[in-house]
Amino acid sequence: MTKIAGFTEKAGGTATTLHSLPCHVKTDADLRCAVSTYFKPAVSKKSKKGAKTKMQAQFRGRSLVGYSHPLPPKMLGLVLKPSSESTDDNDVVVESSFKEVMLWGHDMAPAENDDVLDKARDFTEVMKALHGC
Repeated sequence: MTKIAGFTEKAGGTATTLHSLPCHVKTDADLRCAVSTYFKPAVSKKSKKGAKTKMQAQFRGRSLVGYSHPLPPKMLGLVLKPSSESTDDNDVVVESSFKEVMLWGHDMAPAENDDVLDKARDFTEVMKALHGC
């Protein structure tokens, strides 16, 4: 069974935004880089007042456009990493938490009926049914 060491929402690590990029990045598992150094989303100049805020960014020379999608009420996302203090492979600690997911598309933002959003909504409904929330 997986254990999350010392988790409370207030002590849930640094608050962050989860970014879902339309690509696969091959990387060395030991390689760590500060994504914020290279990936700098900004409000799009084409963002309309009163509408959802459209964001834009560049990733490896490709234009990306995206929108932020908040998690449902009473839901908190966690970024976990293996616990260095435990010999059990299933023990993890909270590295950061998030309350929104930023979905990105190439040259145009993903639609509200995007496959990633549909899967996340389905997962949320399954978790609600399992845990009686």
